[in-house]
Amino acid sequence: LDDSLKRVRIASSPGEILLAKEVAQLSGRDDRRFKVEKTANDSQIIVRFASGVNSGYGCAFSVTVSRYYPHSCPEIRFLVAESSSGAGRGTLNITNLLHLGFNSEEGLLEGHTLVREWTALGSLKLVLVTLEDIVRLAGLG
Repeated sequence: LDDSLKRVRIASSPGEILLAKEVAQLSGRDDRRFKVEKTANDSQIIVRFASGVNSGYGCAFSVTVSRYYPHSCPEIRFLVAESSSGAGRGTLNITNLLHLGFNSEEGLLEGHTLVREWTALGSLKLVLVTLEDIVRLAGLG
């Protein structure tokens, strides 16, 4: 019996289960500032922010959790800034994102307080509030 249990792979990690639960809690809200999209990967979601009136850009971030979430911080990547007209990608001053803690090679959030001071009390809601602040401070929304 002991050997057969070792060969069984758990279909979903605790981090994926918690992420799904948090996304389900958010889906009941009618929030027009951002939209959370599930992906084929159960450990990843895409967060899209509404276009701002002044900047004319919308932007998207991927949030990927490990099996140890919420004990380990999710990996947050800047994906794209799009033209509000839908006519393709607009230009973006990447310097604003670098100052807010993203690295230039991979678009990964590394130097932000959210990542440096993450604790097991963190949640998807905290990630979304932080991303809203980043979008506002970077002039993306």
